Amino acid sequence: MFGYKRVNIAHNERGVKLRYGSFEAVLEPGTHNVFGGQVEVQLCNLAVAEFDHPRVDILIKDSRERLARHFMIVELGEAEAGVVFKNGRLSGVLAPGKRQLYWRGPVEVRVERLDITRELALWRERVARKACTIRRQPPRHMADARTHLRQAAFAGPKRSA
Repeated sequence: MFGYKRVNIAHNERGVKLRYGSFEAVLEPGTHNVFGGQVEVQLCNLAVAEFDHPRVDILIKDSRERLARHFMIVELGEAEAGVVFKNGRLSGVLAPGKRQLYWRGPVEVRVERLDITRELALWRERVARKACTIRRQPPRHMADARTHLRQAAFAGPKRSA
């Protein structure tokens, strides 16, 4: 049997209308009459910028153009991490390969992408330099630096006799 729902959406909310699990529309503030079977309206507070949904990958694949009007779509590669800023302040970090939707609304969201392969190489270089200063020996190459770091880590503090 076909159903009828009346949905009230507040000024600080949006409604995501799904029919049979597929994205149909974003409902703006106001009163909406929703007809039909298997219709779900998920109310979302815009103060929470992230849109979490168990089928976000399918929603992006099927309805990218319609979603892009209301959401900022972030898709990171396997070698990228994302640093999330909300209203200019650091908010969190996104893991490599992550897909995330952020509402376009009162919270200004910015995601900076970092190439973790480059960052990891810089980190290894810094660790190698630090290992050499611990042993007070210049490294001949990266393999020597790793050996020095391992020796310094397992040597422990020096004891006086």
